[in-house]
Amino acid sequence: MRQILWRDLVQIGSSIQGPWFISGDFNNVLSSKDRLRSPITLSETQEFRDCIDALQLTPLKSTGWHFTFCNKQQDNSRVYSKIDWVFGNLQWLQSYGHVEAEFLNPGVSDHSPILIQFRPQVNIHPKPFKLFSTVMNHPDFATILSNVWAQDHDVDQLLVEQEKSLLAEISKWSNVEEQALRQKSRANWITCGDANTGYFHAQCKIRASRNAITSICDANGNKLIDPVKIKVNSSHSSQT
Repeated sequence: MRQILWRDLVQIGSSIQGPWFISGDFNNVLSSKDRLRSPITLSETQEFRDCIDALQLTPLKSTGWHFTFCNKQQDNSRVYSKIDWVFGNLQWLQSYGHVEAEFLNPGVSDHSPILIQFRPQVNIHPKPFKLFSTVMNHPDFATILSNVWAQDHDVDQLLVEQEKSLLAEISKWSNVEEQALRQKSRANWITCGDANTGYFHAQCKIRASRNAITSICDANGNKLIDPVKIKVNSSHSSQT
């Protein structure tokens, strides 16, 4: 029956354009670390991996319980597994990489409920300004600089406003230059030969998101999700 599920998922996924994610009980593990007290063989995970790879999906960043299922047997017969998943394709991760899946306490069920956190993305650290040397070598750079410096502003705010205008104009060029460099790097990678899978690239894409701290418990056990409060409590924890 699982083979039918994998086939149907690949068929559905191939017709979807744009970002999408899928979640639920897949009744399958992905690796040897996804079960406790029962061995996992390569053949047990291969078809599920092939399905995920064909769809170019990757697990969303998650918090809470790792093992999402328990057979609730006694003593040595009890087995814990991670068979509940939340996957997103590469477009989803690029657009909604900040969305998290929280696996809650199982309660009366033998599965952990999944809570998808659609909190707005907040960046308390602004993106640093980058100025590529090629921008200053552009034939229009001197003209843009002269035009910005000639703009009419209030005397008290003249230098500040001119600086803002200049940075805004330079940022446009720098962003274009940065994109061009990324495209060139990607082209070189393809030329040299990319033997890795889409699943691997999606994992690399989400690594930065997984390393970010989006929730923390304070000294009283309260869960904090506000970025500013997380930063303050993290600083206090490192000092004590």
